[in-house]
Amino acid sequence: MTRYQNDPRIMKTKFAFTCKSCRCAVSKGDDIVYFPATKTAKCFKCGEKDYNSFVESAIDEDFYNGRTY
Repeated sequence: MTRYQNDPRIMKTKFAFTCKSCRCAVSKGDDIVYFPATKTAKCFKCGEKDYNSFVESAIDEDFYNGRTY
């Protein structure tokens, strides 16, 4: 899959915070989904669907553009 600068990605938190979507507490070291374009993050539970949708679209785009791996 071709990667670009503003692609969302899964990463570990460096500090604790509260998810703005569901208001759950996210501890340091938990997995989150980070969206660089908007500089926002969601807990993995809230962001997983958005991230998976992005990955599916990116794979489809690569396929239609003739990129195979």
